Amino acid sequence: MARAVGTRVVLHGLQAKPELNGKTGLCTAYAADKGRYTIQTDDGSELSLKAENLSPVRYPFRIAAESSALQGCRETQEDRHVKVPDLTKAARLLKMSIDHLPQPCALFGVYDGHCGQQCSDYIAKTFHMKLLKKLSAEKNGSAWTDERIEEALRTAAEELDTDFLLRYRTAKDGSTLVVVLVIGQKLFTAWAGDSRCVLGQEKITGETEAIALSLDHRPANEDEQKRIADVGGEVVALGDGIFRVAMGGYAQRVLEIKRAEQQGLGCIGKDPVAMAVSRSLGDRDFKKVTRGADIISATPEVKRLDLDQSHRFVVLMSDGITDVMMNQEVVNLLETVSDPKAACVTLVQEALARGTGDNVTAVLVRLEWNDDFDQPGALINGGDAKRPKVETKLCDICGGVVNNKTNACTECGVEMG
Repeated sequence: MARAVGTRVVLHGLQAKPELNGKTGLCTAYAADKGRYTIQTDDGSELSLKAENLSPVRYPFRIAAESSALQGCRETQEDRHVKVPDLTKAARLLKMSIDHLPQPCALFGVYDGHCGQQCSDYIAKTFHMKLLKKLSAEKNGSAWTDERIEEALRTAAEELDTDFLLRYRTAKDGSTLVVVLVIGQKLFTAWAGDSRCVLGQEKITGETEAIALSLDHRPANEDEQKRIADVGGEVVALGDGIFRVAMGGYAQRVLEIKRAEQQGLGCIGKDPVAMAVSRSLGDRDFKKVTRGADIISATPEVKRLDLDQSHRFVVLMSDGITDVMMNQEVVNLLETVSDPKAACVTLVQEALARGTGDNVTAVLVRLEWNDDFDQPGALINGGDAKRPKVETKLCDICGGVVNNKTNACTECGVEMG
């Protein structure tokens, strides 16, 4: 039976061109009359080869990803999250191939909206599209250094911020961002704001240690305070260790309003806005389009991790969880529940039980290290990518059918929540 088109393969046994042995590529066509396969190698070459010279690529791990989100005491649920456990397959369906990158590829994100949900909605629907356009633009796999991938993540967020502010000119809301991008055995974390990513790493003793892959962007951070002051902003202390980002002259303006009320002049204006995060997308009142400078920056920080078998899982969380739970507490709890979905549900429920007043969202990405998975399609939650189609709604990304129970597209695997 012909090898399925879309399968990634490794070349071997080529005596005439031994320099090609060990290279990988994508099977793009099969000529039954010739018994040969057309292979597009990762460096852009096209070859016609027999089955005996091809073997399916075997991935060192599979990804099992689940999520859960609950509305806290807020009037609306402004958190959004996205899971693309097989980014390569989604890219093919969108005609933006990333087969030239090391495999597997996956993307997960948590976007915590504030003062509304328009911005978090927009990011959830467009961030991975923006990133795929960048990753698919250069087909030479060797050109994709770690630094170039990191820059693609940064510029994708910055451009989305610009796009949102241009498209929604009256929107005042904003959103934090934390994204995990898996490319081969490397994991990239990009974040702007206080949504968090934590790694569960197995120690020699067998215990699982919490390793922070992101550092919250809050105005209490000295580096953030300096950046804010340099562009004309101000960090104000509200007492009890609480800091906020504000425009220059915040304290004077608050004093003027209070003084006017005391003198019987009534309300002469609204209290100036002060924000709890120092980086986010949106938040027009703190951006260059309104203030001439980005008091709140949309530029994410990016961190790279070389994955190995000690890395058991990563969890992405909105600050509704991390406000009431330490990183190690989160990891310890997730370790007690074997089923990924149940683990996510248990985590968000625990945060609510501890009294968080915010919405809560968690995305758990488990790395199951083994040698049994050849096909990219097998990466989707450890199951077959061909799931039964449920006639409900269509995916905003590729137009495929969305499963009612999982809220995931049955074609590209994207799940939005």
